[in-house]
Amino acid sequence: MSVPTTAAPPAVRNAALAVWAILVLVVLRVVLTMAFADDLVDAWIDSNETAKALPREIAAEGAPAYSGVAIGILVIGLVLALAAANLTKGAKWARIVVYVFASLNIIGIVLSFLAPSLVALMVITRSSPCCPWRRSCCCPPAPRTGSSRADSISVS
Repeated sequence: MSVPTTAAPPAVRNAALAVWAILVLVVLRVVLTMAFADDLVDAWIDSNETAKALPREIAAEGAPAYSGVAIGILVIGLVLALAAANLTKGAKWARIVVYVFASLNIIGIVLSFLAPSLVALMVITRSSPCCPWRRSCCCPPAPRTGSSRADSISVS
């Protein structure tokens, strides 16, 4: 006796289609990263003042490994593809994998929107004449008034 197969509910089918669309974007990102790896390194060198001062060959060695990151993203994409293929079959593990990946993507999106403001915050705190939490590095020492205990101790 065979078990009748039922079609996946529309919500599950739509979720699987959304995951496949994300996977298409992941593959596109990997292909573009590999194709424009030299341009990415050049852009990194141009944005880094220390790297600008070095010869390009030496500066390129210190640049992020964009190709390695792209391969890592592709491996993660393969896991997501396996989950997407089993999502419409009703596999609970696939649903959990998709939830985890969606949560990580949301965190990444939020952090990418916060990143420019974090850079602006760093610029503001470094350019301020005196910041209370970093007194030792940006403010002159306070003048000493009165006598300290070391001044009152006499050595005989």
